Amino acid sequence: MYRGDDIYLLDYWPLDNLNTVGAGIYKKQGSVRIEAHIGANRILSAYQYQDFSVPGPYIGAVKVVTLDRQRFISSLKAEYLHFGSTVSWKVKGYGEWHYLPSGTYNALENEEDRLLLPADRGLVLGFQAGAWRDTTFINLFFRYSKGLAAYGEFSTPMGVGFSPDLAPDYTAWNAWDVVGGFSMNLDLGRLGVQAGGYIKWFEDADSESADFDDGVEGVLVVRPYFWIYKGFALGAEFSHQYSDRRGLNPWDDGPAQPRVTKIALIPTWFSGKSTYSRPAIRVFYEMIHLNEDARRLFPPEDVRYGTAVYHVFGVNAEWWFNSSTYR
Repeated sequence: MYRGDDIYLLDYWPLDNLNTVGAGIYKKQGSVRIEAHIGANRILSAYQYQDFSVPGPYIGAVKVVTLDRQRFISSLKAEYLHFGSTVSWKVKGYGEWHYLPSGTYNALENEEDRLLLPADRGLVLGFQAGAWRDTTFINLFFRYSKGLAAYGEFSTPMGVGFSPDLAPDYTAWNAWDVVGGFSMNLDLGRLGVQAGGYIKWFEDADSESADFDDGVEGVLVVRPYFWIYKGFALGAEFSHQYSDRRGLNPWDDGPAQPRVTKIALIPTWFSGKSTYSRPAIRVFYEMIHLNEDARRLFPPEDVRYGTAVYHVFGVNAEWWFNSSTYR
């Protein structure tokens, strides 16, 4: 598990976030730190792995592996950190290279129907800039991904069969995505504010100009807190999520511009005086509104198809293991 900084309120790592069986090295010289990593993963998808049951010679059935493609992923990042007496800052450059070897795909309904999948590749280039003072900080992220990397290391470009999400030569190299995001926190005495968001443009590898898979999506969330007594704070959250797809909704061939808006009240006890103090215990009430296009993403038989407003009550507790600080 190999991670950098996240957008906390979204539980989302927009730049360096890898999970592989692998190893890495790093070198720190003064304010500069360079890290390199190489590893592999393989998800249980017919795009990377297939097996079939055949009659065994003595007992039952035996599984025969017919496709086993591990994805190899390497990464390199260079980070410069400046620790100032008042404000500290950092910049980071980041890159990944993905490689998937060739293999033979067997149609599940007909073992004689085989398709040779060529070797494929992916690329990530990214940048991060951040500044902080104590627990007040801001991070800005930019990420460009191409090929396999545009889908992430735990996703595949396989849709219905292979043709919908792949180029005519059955590769994903034409796919790309661009992500811009930010994460911030303000601790100003009795007032604390957490915020985060991102916007993402994505296009898959096929040649369709009006494709439901392609489009832009984004989210913005702001969570202010006001301390009323020691560790007790009154909190609220406001968020808006949207998506604009370039194709029609596959359920009804209608437009697809879903929107979700949320307003929440979050009374919270913190163990310290920061919005990042942990442990923290929250009681929350959320009111969530889905527009018509968002509801139409459910099949008509689903009870959620006709529900525009949700009310959610709950309690949660949060703490971090191996944290460097609990303020």
